Amino acid sequence: MKSLESNQALLKAAITRKRDLLLARRPEADPEVWTITNGKLYVFSKKPAIPKFKEAPVAISEKAGENWRQLRASNA
Repeated sequence: MKSLESNQALLKAAITRKRDLLLARRPEADPEVWTITNGKLYVFSKKPAIPKFKEAPVAISEKAGENWRQLRASNA
């Protein structure tokens, strides 16, 4: 099997496929679906998320912050 490093066309194709797969999995945020809580802007992908967030904004934002720190640490 050829090394991707030695074949630039295969490398470019592999990178393009991976990028397309990642973009296909990323949810789009709806610019009409947002709220400001405690001076921070929160943008959501779907309208039903706003009432749920408003029920417990502190707990949800703290959990989101914790998840974000873990995600960043795992990708470092």
